[in-house]
Amino acid sequence: MITVRFAPSPTGYLHVGGARTALFNWLYARNTGGKFILRIEDTDVKRSTQAATQAILDGLQWLGIDWDEGPYFQQARLPIYQEYAQKLIDEDKAYYCSCSVDELENLKKQAVNIGRAAGYDGRCRDKGEKKGVLRLKVTEGSTVFYDLFRDKIEFDNSLIGDFVLVRSDGMPTYNLTCAVDDALMGITQVIRGDDHIPNTPKQLLIFSALGLSPPRFGHIPLILGTDKSPLSKRHGAVSVMAYKEAGFLPEAMVNYLALLGWSTTNSQQLFSKEELIKKFSLKRIVKNPAVFDMEKLRWMNGVYIKQANPVDLVSIVRNYSSQRVWGEGTTPAPPWKEGELKETTPLLEEIIRLYQGRIKVLPEIYEMGDFFFSEQIKIEEDVVCEILGKDGVKTLLWETGQVMESLTIFDAISIEGAIRDLAERLGINAGDIIHPLRAVLTGKRVSPGIFEVAALLGQEMVMQRIENGLNIINQE
Repeated sequence: MITVRFAPSPTGYLHVGGARTALFNWLYARNTGGKFILRIEDTDVKRSTQAATQAILDGLQWLGIDWDEGPYFQQARLPIYQEYAQKLIDEDKAYYCSCSVDELENLKKQAVNIGRAAGYDGRCRDKGEKKGVLRLKVTEGSTVFYDLFRDKIEFDNSLIGDFVLVRSDGMPTYNLTCAVDDALMGITQVIRGDDHIPNTPKQLLIFSALGLSPPRFGHIPLILGTDKSPLSKRHGAVSVMAYKEAGFLPEAMVNYLALLGWSTTNSQQLFSKEELIKKFSLKRIVKNPAVFDMEKLRWMNGVYIKQANPVDLVSIVRNYSSQRVWGEGTTPAPPWKEGELKETTPLLEEIIRLYQGRIKVLPEIYEMGDFFFSEQIKIEEDVVCEILGKDGVKTLLWETGQVMESLTIFDAISIEGAIRDLAERLGINAGDIIHPLRAVLTGKRVSPGIFEVAALLGQEMVMQRIENGLNIINQE
């Protein structure tokens, strides 16, 4: 059975590169009917935290990446690593080294000065030390493996040197724990970032020394920013959960991550998760680094928002309500109640429906549609000058207010009919009424259909804003 794993270190959040690695492993397991294992590599005691572990789990769960086994924690498996370390000692394949930090530093400097590799030279191999760090006796020759995505890769063992398996405090190193766990968990393919390529020969040497069968290794290129430098905070958020907080949908994030280094033969861009599972293949993973393009992610997220059921978005949008910053002198208006969104808000669902085709991330609803969420709005200065300042607008607004107030049914159809009837009666274009009405109801030049906007604001709020607009005109 195909068995893969995602093995993050809980020293920070789940970043974009790690999420893509997890996704590729998960898709491969689901595509082949294999097994996906989650392993938390927490042997770096000083840097590993419970908060980071939870952040990793939260990120995977938000993306919908589930696991078949685990999470396994390496801290709980220390006796296993100690057993295998002792096996290497008993078979004279590892030895203790008592060299001090200063000695090792001088050794490196000497090696550099004479143009030799800076790997440890094995000077403690035959000393019979009983304590210190435990090092592997690296054999002569070379270590070769055939990368799933890069073909043959070869390392000269003399350049590797006798590397550390167990630290002086008894804590096993990454390469020992990784090799032992991959063997015991039956990992068949290791799919990870190409920053791990230098670790692979060391792990293969450990597999060989322990007489264990290694998995196949495949290293995917790193993710770059649009300027072709390694992805960092200056290119946008790096933490996966930061994208959730910014208003991205998990379906869009999964779709986008899948395309960072993988594609189909027809360059398809939009995939459901089921399609990704069906079409994913290691053969389509590319060797060149992928470029993280925030604008493309925003576009893709906008597509998913547009296609979503507004009912499903209500609870997500509501979660952004606490991030809303109210302007000075403003108070929450429907669908707000005492500063918080109501538990059930049909109105919010309709507001979402109005903006689904306009926004790229969900919090933009509060930016574009801020007039829905404040009793007092600020009308943009150019709107006041260029629209409300025109001759005859004051009279038109007053007439519009009279018509709005007279309606007994206040829905979009009734409002549109009343406005068009008024325009016909006055012998003008409906747009001559619509533009000033939009200005006083929204404070903007552009908005969704003004008839739908007015209906959602409600008759009382519409009348209040028309009155406010007339007051502004009188002050000009």
